[in-house]
Amino acid sequence: MENANESQASIPPSLINNAMTENDVNDTISCQYYNSGHFIEYTKQLTTKDLFMVHCNVRNLNKNLCDLQQYLSELYYEPDIIAIFETRINSTNSHLRDHQMHGYTFFHRDSTTKAGGVGAYIKNTIDAKHIQELSKSFDGCESLWIAVGLNKENVIVRVVCRHSHNDMNVFQESIVQTLHKLTVKKNMYVMGDFNIDLLKSFNNHVLDFVNLTNCFGSRNLINKPTRETK
Repeated sequence: MENANESQASIPPSLINNAMTENDVNDTISCQYYNSGHFIEYTKQLTTKDLFMVHCNVRNLNKNLCDLQQYLSELYYEPDIIAIFETRINSTNSHLRDHQMHGYTFFHRDSTTKAGGVGAYIKNTIDAKHIQELSKSFDGCESLWIAVGLNKENVIVRVVCRHSHNDMNVFQESIVQTLHKLTVKKNMYVMGDFNIDLLKSFNNHVLDFVNLTNCFGSRNLINKPTRETK
């Protein structure tokens, strides 16, 4: 892995001390595949002490919200946070932001194109606030930031959709600039679709992205392929 100093994004040297090695990350992650039925059974063991978050590619919220609600209704425990991407909501159909889900508050960041768009449904029992100054949409990327109050802990939830044509250097630089704007260090959960194939460890852009996230003390909790192509 390249030294983090060589990443194209301008990472401050002071952050490099926080970097974790690849072995550190892999040693702390238990990630496995579930089919629909097994995942429903898995939710039996969840309790109110757990923070239950799910994220999915909804592939058009207007068309598929009912299907999403139907599946969620089969779970034994309701998710606290439901992150969605590819909502395909933009300035031409902004009325679709009114797609509410009973018991949840909906936050959204519009896309600048016909694709993309990110949102999050957060339980009404959870204190949540949209961080407007951090959320942004630019060519080929949408990023939604939400401050969430959980019992005695405040955390930040970020939902991202990076389109496949988006410039990786611009994307990574936006991450650095945004994180510098955080005035208080808090635990942060990032969900979404980065359109980055982490299996291509020889690719410079992939190495830069991994180094960047490690330097900010982040861990990738999904270490298996999320999509397979023939």
